[in-house]
Amino acid sequence: MTGNVSLLTILLVSIWLIHRFFKMFCSNRNMKREPDLTDHRNLNHSRREDTIMKRLRPLMFALVMFLLPSVVAAADLGMLRVSLLEGEVLFSNEDTGDWVPASVNMPLREGDRLWVPERGRLEIMSHDGSSLRLDERSSLEVLTVQQNSVQFYLNEGYIYMNFTGGSGSVVQLDTPATSVRTYERSTFIVEVQSDADTRIAVFKGSVYAESRSGRTRVAGGKALRVEGDNTYANLTPLPPVDAWERWNRDRDSKVYDRRYSSRYLPEELESYSFDFDDNGKWIFSSEYGYVWTPTAHVPAGWAPYRNGRWIRAGSDYVWVGYEPWGWVPYHYGRWASIGSYGWCWVPPARGSVLWGPGYVGWVHESSYVAWVPLAPGEVYYGYGDYGPNSINIGISFNFGNVRPRYRNAFVRNGYTAVHHDNFIRGRHVDLQIRDNPFSREHAIFGRPQVSPERMVSRPVVRETAPFRQPPQPIRDVRVKELKSVRPFVREQNRSVFKPEIAPKTMPVKIIKEKATLDPLRSEDLIRSRAIRSRETIQRPGTDEIKGSGKPFIRQQPQVKQRPSAPLIERKAPVEKQSGVDETKGSVKPVTKQPAPVRQLPAPADRKSSVGKQIEQKTEKPSPQDSEKREKGGSSPERAR
Repeated sequence: MTGNVSLLTILLVSIWLIHRFFKMFCSNRNMKREPDLTDHRNLNHSRREDTIMKRLRPLMFALVMFLLPSVVAAADLGMLRVSLLEGEVLFSNEDTGDWVPASVNMPLREGDRLWVPERGRLEIMSHDGSSLRLDERSSLEVLTVQQNSVQFYLNEGYIYMNFTGGSGSVVQLDTPATSVRTYERSTFIVEVQSDADTRIAVFKGSVYAESRSGRTRVAGGKALRVEGDNTYANLTPLPPVDAWERWNRDRDSKVYDRRYSSRYLPEELESYSFDFDDNGKWIFSSEYGYVWTPTAHVPAGWAPYRNGRWIRAGSDYVWVGYEPWGWVPYHYGRWASIGSYGWCWVPPARGSVLWGPGYVGWVHESSYVAWVPLAPGEVYYGYGDYGPNSINIGISFNFGNVRPRYRNAFVRNGYTAVHHDNFIRGRHVDLQIRDNPFSREHAIFGRPQVSPERMVSRPVVRETAPFRQPPQPIRDVRVKELKSVRPFVREQNRSVFKPEIAPKTMPVKIIKEKATLDPLRSEDLIRSRAIRSRETIQRPGTDEIKGSGKPFIRQQPQVKQRPSAPLIERKAPVEKQSGVDETKGSVKPVTKQPAPVRQLPAPADRKSSVGKQIEQKTEKPSPQDSEKREKGGSSPERAR
């Protein structure tokens, strides 16, 4: 990001200097002539200068507009990625033109849309280490992606957010009825059903929830429910722990607790430590220092940039690696073949951490396209500024007689080649070439300058069955329209719904009793539903409760079950402050029982080994636990 911003800054300054120099040159020429109103030569000369300036301005503007998309796109693509998939998650944007299967390590940018069907889950990770997870039957739109800010839109479904951004970072999560913003490290859940009712549960930190009736602050240990028609909001203690929250806490422990690899990584990449911890080992090289070699998902004949495919994103090709660890090693640093260890990833030097679409060297002819991972110190030819060992070919560059010599091209099994037609159609079928394509006399260095088919924009080349498509209301959502009615508002003292004014205080009804968990969320019934869901596939959009005044739950099959195991009780902190803005307009606390809070159980059967469902055990609480519960002590698991 920093390198691309620097390139843009240099470009704008250069254009401004050229403009100023030309004006000074013209002024000096005019000063040599004595002003004479009768001298028509001066008048004609001035007119010519004005004509030239008028022609230069559009040219300068066109140059900026030509280079700006590649600069901005390269910066945005490294901000977000899909880090975990369960089930067949679908993805759509302007490039794909339809809903297609998503892939792990797929970069996300503004305008991307995601749909998580039944029995699916999805995790998105930001470059700062923040994670956002979607449960089944959830729809998400990416509205804004900036260096330290991001905006999402949850049309329907369930989101768990663990925001770890630093000072100046902002996350804005919009729903049909509300807008949630946080400016500090926080953990929270947002749930939206088809009736647009929104529930926000904050476990750590705090968030600002805003509707058309006003805004309020929700502190850790509190849950806010906002009606879809914005008539009122209820603030309660957190409800009991359910399977969805428990799965997220287990995932947080895996992602954030272990950071062994952080000692070998530059500071900008420390948040990705868990990928390296789980899938490889660090070794010391006398030439490169500490390097990482993968030990998982590396079959015989494996080489970097082979298990995956190139997708067209904006104006560039971006590598999507199918290995679970295939984000950082393919978009940062270089690769080297080291003795008996084989392929090893060399981290970038501190201060030179720049995301790239795929650090490879290209060569092609009419019948094939080939690429090879760059070794340390080798130059990357790309569209943008990617640090000291890169050349921007977006302005004006021609390889001509330049024939780079890539070391890894002469390592056994080092390069990958595919047929030219398969490349432009997005099909990755390895091609066996008799001699080394990087040694051929007539080979053309650089990536192929061809117009790819739309299939190349798909992270996975596979058709989607019609019944797996999102419901029609989800498909009808238009991102551009959403951005016009829900602008990204960074300033804390401005309203999302009316950015020109400060938000007023939301009227909130404070309820002291803890919200109850509906019996349909019991562990035994969750397992029963999972079994039945494998026998009968429900079509999307058939199980939501319509209307108002009904329980805040989804309709589920009626199954007789034995009494369920006791639920885990939250130990909510005792606070004098309610978490509501202490300004005029707040409603005084009441103590009546709230309506049941809608929650959806997570399926028990998952394809991924991550976050297996934890069966609840019936244990007699200890006297110490009972004493803490009576005093309202905070659960340490909640304060993660």
